[in-house]
Amino acid sequence: MKILFIIITLLSFFYNHLYAETNTQAVQKFDPESWYMIDVYLDADEHASTGMKSDWLYTASGIDYLAQSTFIYKHSGIQGSNQWSWTDLSSINRMCSFDSIFVEGLIMKNGLSNPSLQDRFGIAFPYYLHNTPSTDIIYFPENNDAYQQKKMFNIKPRQIIELNSYAELHAKDAYYYPFMNDQDIDSYLDFEATDNAESKNRQWASWAIQINNPDIYSLSLTMQHTEPTTLNITLIDMATNNTIKNFADIVIHTAHPQFTEITPGSINLQDIPAGKYMLKLKDYAAFTNSLKVEKIALNQSSSGTNSLNNETFNMVQNAGTITVSGHTLFNFNIYSLDGRTEVSVCNVLKHSHKLNPGVYLLYINSSNKNIVRKIVVH
Repeated sequence: MKILFIIITLLSFFYNHLYAETNTQAVQKFDPESWYMIDVYLDADEHASTGMKSDWLYTASGIDYLAQSTFIYKHSGIQGSNQWSWTDLSSINRMCSFDSIFVEGLIMKNGLSNPSLQDRFGIAFPYYLHNTPSTDIIYFPENNDAYQQKKMFNIKPRQIIELNSYAELHAKDAYYYPFMNDQDIDSYLDFEATDNAESKNRQWASWAIQINNPDIYSLSLTMQHTEPTTLNITLIDMATNNTIKNFADIVIHTAHPQFTEITPGSINLQDIPAGKYMLKLKDYAAFTNSLKVEKIALNQSSSGTNSLNNETFNMVQNAGTITVSGHTLFNFNIYSLDGRTEVSVCNVLKHSHKLNPGVYLLYINSSNKNIVRKIVVH
């Protein structure tokens, strides 16, 4: 991977979304006159002995690189000292959204060497908000003497999960609130207990999914939690970053001290156009609740594989193609709702047929079984 994308929209997420959800403050905006001066500090190797070891700025870190304005700089002073000395490496691409809420920066990762950017690295953003004094700098994470919120970020591969008739969303593929405990992120998401409700409500996780077959899906979660909990799932359009659907809260009344598969119901995606989305999960339980989530599974329930999986027949629907197979010879008919015959075959063990979007009736009969199913093709 040659490009490191540092998206300062993270900042707008933590401030914009947090305030929007708690309704305690209006949406925060970057100052359009100063957004280009938003700095990005990188501790590339987790060593305070390399780069600038400041006596006032993130004092527990060695700052190796500084992205400022449209340039990326490398610390050129005495290593491990407080010397403010930087050498220009190259330019970077930056842009600000029209509403001053999102700022993005694009840095070539292969241009960062000696030290190179490790799989674990530190990152911080000082920035200005709209209509605040120019001297009023906000730091994320907070810049304090002990650097108590110091967090090393990992570069980890993620994948867009295809949702046809079944999908599993594993912890290792989740994007998540950076200050969640991620020591065991490859095994589970840790919505850990905190010391206050505000910190708990900031925790979130989301998965990139490609919805190919909008339908009703049964939902199951493999999780453990110390107290009864209330979970919330929303669907976010990747193209616009807007929440396009909120699903009913999932209320779980009993604690599960061990990892348990829980099936609380279903989510209806029939009114969602096919495309790329983020499926976001939040925990609205008491802040003392410790929740761990291994995975979420989505299984098509209205017209898909589950409705016709048994010891004799199996049906798979993929991008409008219906495939039925059996262990014994069967007759296979599909009719549109106006009575037209779409397909009629006899004495087969397997048959596939491509259907246009619509609602159909599937008839299967053999010597000992007769099955009728409604099929919805999007």
